[in-house]
Amino acid sequence: MIGQELARERLSLDLAREKAAYLQEKQKPQKRDGSVTAAAVGASLGAGLGIVMAVIMGAASALRKP
Repeated sequence: MIGQELARERLSLDLAREKAAYLQEKQKPQKRDGSVTAAAVGASLGAGLGIVMAVIMGAASALRKP
């Protein structure tokens, strides 16, 4: 249970960091092509979400084992 709570806390911190980075990137004035910046932000958010899901699935799998 403690491991799962720690995993959830870490995941929420990671998501908060990703959201903050996204909002900072969104607030910056775009001097170059916006599609490149949007692609980079989307890729980083997608990668972060993938890592979060992997950790959640790993924690859930570990908790099921006797």
